[in-house]
Amino acid sequence: MKTLKCLMIRGSDIDVIPESVIKLDKLKTFRIEDCPFDKVPDWFYKMHHLKYLGFRDTKIKCLNPGLFPKNLKQLHLDGTRFYETADFEDLKTALKGTKVY
Repeated sequence: MKTLKCLMIRGSDIDVIPESVIKLDKLKTFRIEDCPFDKVPDWFYKMHHLKYLGFRDTKIKCLNPGLFPKNLKQLHLDGTRFYETADFEDLKTALKGTKVY
């Protein structure tokens, strides 16, 4: 799994990302979709190798910019509407160079 470049979890009961995923240092694309996942782990910002991140149709409530890797090219939050609009705008401002949807 050390060479894994893309990981997509869809329609699962996953609600927590195990910290061991940080060892996947070749991972460029990580997507969790249509899952009860509701919290970006506090260590997630350390995943500097990620370029594309998707949390579509999840239950994320906190969009603290400090939780996201700074070098993302794209961040998809479509269908995730448990957060405040102001938090979404703050995230877009904080992650300069990242397209946030």
